[in-house]
Parts: sequence; C-alpha cells; structure tokens
Amino acid sequence: MKLAVFDLDHTLMPMDTSGSWVIWMTAASGLRLEPVLSAVRKFDADYDAGRLDIDEFMATQMQWLARFRRAHLERVREAFTKYWLAPNVPQASLDLVESHRAVGDVTAVCTATYSFASAPSARLFGVEHLLACRAETDERGEFTGRLAGRNSFGPSKIAYVKDFLATDTCRGLTAADVVFYSDSMVDMPLFNFVDAAGGTCVAVNASPELAAEADRRGWKKIATYTEEMLARAMIPAMGAQLYPEVFRHV
Repeated sequence: MKLAVFDLDHTLMPMDTSGSWVIWMTAASGLRLEPVLSAVRKFDADYDAGRLDIDEFMATQMQWLARFRRAHLERVREAFTKYWLAPNVPQASLDLVESHRAVGDVTAVCTATYSFASAPSARLFGVEHLLACRAETDERGEFTGRLAGRNSFGPSKIAYVKDFLATDTCRGLTAADVVFYSDSMVDMPLFNFVDAAGGTCVAVNASPELAAEADRRGWKKIATYTEEMLARAMIPAMGAQLYPEVFRHV
C-alpha cells in the first residue's frame, strides 16, 4: 500500500482554484470585480516570478472570505462546484486517482488552497483526505479573516504530510511509501523530502523548470489536461468581467 499525495492546482485541476473561487465569490455577491482581478493578477505574477509573499497572500484570501456570511458562502460554493469545478475536471486526473484507489492506496490532496475552497475539488476526485490550511472561524462558525494555524504552501507541505503519516489512516506507511504528484518547482521541498526517503516523485503538467529537474533526476512525467482545457479553465481568473455568462447560475 502507498500514500498517493496530489497537489491540486494545475496538477489534478487545470486552474488556480483559489483565484477562480475568489473571483466567483465576488461576482456572485454583486461586488466590483476589478479590485479582486487586479490582486489575483498581482499574486499570479509574483508566484510565477518566485517572489510570492505567502503571508500577504493568505491574509488577503482570509479577508476576502470574511466579507460574507457563512450561509451565503455555502450557497455560492455549491454553485461554483456544480457549474465551474465539475465541468473542468480532467478525465485523466480522475483516472490517475482511481488507479491508486483501485489497489487500496491511501489518497490525499495536499494544497496551498485553504480547505473551504479546496474541499469541493477533493470530493470531486473521491479523495477523502485533504491536507490544507484552514480559515479560522468564531463560535458561530463565521470566518474571522484570519488563518487558523500554519499555511500549506511550499515547504509547509512537508509538515502536513509528516503529520498525516503519523495518523492511524497511514499506520505502517513511511515517507518511502509516498507517491507525490505536482506541477511546480514551488513544491520542490516536498519532492526532495519524498525523494530522499526513497518515495516516488511524478511531475504532472510540469513547468519547464520542473520538467528539466525531473529529467535530471529520472522522475516520471505525465500530463492530465490539454492546452485547450487549460485555456477554458482560466477564463474566470483572467477576465471574469468579460464572461458574465459564467456566473448566470449563481
């Protein structure tokens, strides 16, 4: 038995789910999109340039979430899942997850996207375990605008995987039994952790830098979606105000 750990954005899903979610959330709530679009573009550019301030990013995400009541967000998330996430799930990703489930492997999604936004995607793939940071809630269950505990970005993913390996679900498994799938050099700390332990590293829809590293180290490379699927999935993140029909169901 193995522990299959999947990154989410651009690995299983052909999109930045956190960016798409906050844009959908804003549009569905009747607020101006341009300030959010500008912030999403800035964070995307910083990420691509390797200079993303994860604390600033998570603080902004938490503040966006706390603008709305929990009941409203639940309704918006339901529509987001049905009309945006589900139609963009790649069959190759479903098949990849099922290939592990079919042989009895434990499956987990490990993502920097906070759990309220990433849980629907994990459920769409039938993945029971989600290793992701959480938005803090108050005694009424409303979001406070703060992160609860540590983020789950880059190097922090190692701690999430280590903690999960220590649970009863993973009894008998070690880091050597981990199969890790990701698309980005941002996840190199977890790749290195798994590789050093004798586990398996797989580059999925790899960036040029990760593809080169995978070739150098003999890691398998696979693709789960086409460029056409990527372009379609990026619509809300790149210009939601140009595509109002995307939000007609909310």
